[in-house]
Amino acid sequence: MATAFEFLVNDPAEDGFRGRPAAEIALDALDKIDLVEEILSVFRSGSVVSRINACASEFDVPLAEPFRHWFEKSLALGRLSDGAFDIAAGSLWEGWGFARREGRFPTEEERAEALARSGVKHLSIDEDRQVIRLDREGVILNFGGIGKGIGLDEAAGAAEAQGLKDFLVQGGRSGAVARGGRRGDHSPALRRDVWTVSVADPLRPDHPLAMIRLADRALATSGSAEQFFIYEGKRYSHILDPATGFPAAGLLSVTVLGPTAAEADALSTAMFVMGEKKTVAFCQDHPEYSALLVTEEKTGSARRLIAVNMDEDTLSILAEDLPVEIF
Repeated sequence: MATAFEFLVNDPAEDGFRGRPAAEIALDALDKIDLVEEILSVFRSGSVVSRINACASEFDVPLAEPFRHWFEKSLALGRLSDGAFDIAAGSLWEGWGFARREGRFPTEEERAEALARSGVKHLSIDEDRQVIRLDREGVILNFGGIGKGIGLDEAAGAAEAQGLKDFLVQGGRSGAVARGGRRGDHSPALRRDVWTVSVADPLRPDHPLAMIRLADRALATSGSAEQFFIYEGKRYSHILDPATGFPAAGLLSVTVLGPTAAEADALSTAMFVMGEKKTVAFCQDHPEYSALLVTEEKTGSARRLIAVNMDEDTLSILAEDLPVEIF
């Protein structure tokens, strides 16, 4: 997944379970991420997703666990976001060059053709026979917007199944799952220990923008800090709008808190596409999710912060020079 994963515990020697050191439990849990990548990665020719992309337009491909569960979860999050998250938009990603990390501006004909081959509308599922079919050649499934979250959830679940109670597993600087708390990192409001995670400034990735305190929740950030290109003086993000086939615009990053990392991961991508107003409305309708948006401004500080369903017990803003709106 082109990401360094870390597993944090209070004391690797003391915080284990039934005689197993916490470090051993953590290493076993991290192995689950390799399993997820073996199944979901479009960069591995033998993965389930690669087989579907290569063959499902010609014949039925069986759906088996655990892929089926992750697949159905992805479709459900796509419906929840009204299509802003779409696992079958891989043709757009390739058309804009992001599959090779070489962003390019496609011709109008290339974009239209990629858009015609994009979307879950091209998927056909036979529930009785448990098979999937693509209705045309060139449709590409890509779980890049949720795969990291699935991996984090699988690692966290494996650690919990082995009795570990206090840990944080994170993928790079864009995803984390918290269980229990870090010893000494106490929240008076929650009356418990928590894990504190920083959110980077999308224009200055080495500078923290905010700190978020996690308590048995997950976090994911989507943005253009690392994957973007400049064309005719304008910055284009790698996050594409499935409805238009163009890069989403208006936001620099979106950080989402939710019950699971898969939900946070997919919805951070969706909210980047949805934009400011729709994201605020979505979170107000779905209080189980919280969001921190960094908007792209043409004047002043060049960015603005918007926090939805977050309070001072959860969020600390470090960038005092930026305007902040709270919903």
